[in-house]
Amino acid sequence: MRKWFAFLVVVLLGVSLAGCGGSGAGAEDGTVLEDLTEVRIAYIAMPLASPQALMEEETGLFEELLGELGVTVEWVQTRGRDGTGPLMDNLEVDFIYIPANNSSSYISETSQFGGSDNFRIIAGSALNKDGNVLVGGPFVDSLVELDGMTVGIVNYSYVEEYMLNRQLETVGLSTEFIGGTVKVEHTDWIHTFNENFEAGEYDAITTRAANLDNVLDRVPEAKEIIRLNEGNMFGEYVPQVMLLARRDYIESYPQVVKAMLRAHVRATLAAEQAGAEVLGQKSMERYTYYFEEVLEAEDYPSYPLEHFVRTYQNALPTYDPDIAFFEDVYQYMSAAGHLDKSFEQMLNYNLLNEVLAEEGLAEVTK
Repeated sequence: MRKWFAFLVVVLLGVSLAGCGGSGAGAEDGTVLEDLTEVRIAYIAMPLASPQALMEEETGLFEELLGELGVTVEWVQTRGRDGTGPLMDNLEVDFIYIPANNSSSYISETSQFGGSDNFRIIAGSALNKDGNVLVGGPFVDSLVELDGMTVGIVNYSYVEEYMLNRQLETVGLSTEFIGGTVKVEHTDWIHTFNENFEAGEYDAITTRAANLDNVLDRVPEAKEIIRLNEGNMFGEYVPQVMLLARRDYIESYPQVVKAMLRAHVRATLAAEQAGAEVLGQKSMERYTYYFEEVLEAEDYPSYPLEHFVRTYQNALPTYDPDIAFFEDVYQYMSAAGHLDKSFEQMLNYNLLNEVLAEEGLAEVTK
């Protein structure tokens, strides 16, 4: 039976689970060892939740394909980086769907919410064309006016910083991290981020397009300057949600990772067929359940069904991680001093391509 439950991070188990069903090494030939009997797959309660995770209750693909290896599946629902970071640090999940920004900050090990070399991106999950925007404060009306000024970015979102830098380069500017004159300040805490912008400590900020109205309510003199994907600089759609796997599973349990990826690929196709109305409805149900039933929250960001549906109308389910995009993100992060790792420690798409070939689908390329 599929196990659907929500995981309340503030009530974590006192003992870290080393492997969530077995911590022994895998056999050299890649076969599944007897000690690996269960995997945990996590996703975030948010308007653009992983389409593949949303489809599992209906399709049962993950349970079926992992079950063929004698592995059961337990689903974990959580919230932002304060939830995902500890789960990943403590190896309390084996696979996880998180936003691209979260992936970049986790792999960099710069966020106080968590970071390690435990996980790799192994596939894309959702693309988004709504994206992020640059919002100017009362004294900034254009991109070029950021020369010598400070831009605030929340949650050490290096994907946003990279995209911002590319837009700055169109007017001859760049961030101070790579020798430019535009200062970027990161913070882990959204309330600190909001307070700093309201107090004028940031001359501009980046934020999700869906959050723009909230920002303008807080700072009435603020205004949208540019979309970070202005002119479709990075394509019509930008990577938004990614699938990550434990590094030791990729190395020691490749057949389990491939079964996960096979389910993920087939669930992507199912999500495409389901469409925005179905995905929006499922996402709202999971989101509401998590905040009301698990957290028992009386005050939380709530949205009408139309918001969830519109979110998926502006998104696309995918399994393609957009290798070229992340190579550029990696190169920027390395040059900026945010990351001291190889690209393979960020993204590993070899097993995905093996699965795609076996499924008769085109491999992902640069």
